[in-house]
Amino acid sequence: MGLTSSGKSRQAKNIATYFRLSYISGSEMLLDKLKYSDNSKEHFWLEESGAILNEQRYKSNYDKEVDERLMEMATKMDNLVFDSWTIPWLYYKKDAVRIYLNPTLEFRATLSHKSKTDKKYTIVQLMDLINEKDKSSRKRFIQMYGFDIYDKSNFDLVFDNSFYKVNDTTAYLIDFIKKHNQLLQ
Repeated sequence: MGLTSSGKSRQAKNIATYFRLSYISGSEMLLDKLKYSDNSKEHFWLEESGAILNEQRYKSNYDKEVDERLMEMATKMDNLVFDSWTIPWLYYKKDAVRIYLNPTLEFRATLSHKSKTDKKYTIVQLMDLINEKDKSSRKRFIQMYGFDIYDKSNFDLVFDNSFYKVNDTTAYLIDFIKKHNQLLQ
């Protein structure tokens, strides 16, 4: 877990690849439900298209349907890496390793800016857009489930990846997961 543009998708994919696990994206499942296929557009969650998608989300049960599917997968399948805002709070079994990437807002905006070829927004503008998206997401999950995505108390690791390269973050997380799993055995 991590807030918008924290690097959670990249790290989840890297971890899944390293351990030869299946990568499951809650966002991709939600976009499928919303019948939205053009997520190549720059900063689409932060722009008008994202606002339209969020409006559709509020008018539907898509979030809950996706979360129910994620929970079904978590309880019935093994060897999965979830890239999800909700699973860390909804899935309580000890076999899960819960990691919260917690970089600074400036880092997240810079990461978003670097990852996009269209430099439509400045880093300061991205900071504002990301902050607003996170506040909206926080409100949605408090209303839907009663948990606060800013609460990090149920995570095994809260990691500030602000000053690490992607591969260094991956190596740190892999090492943590290996040690965590040794403790569970």
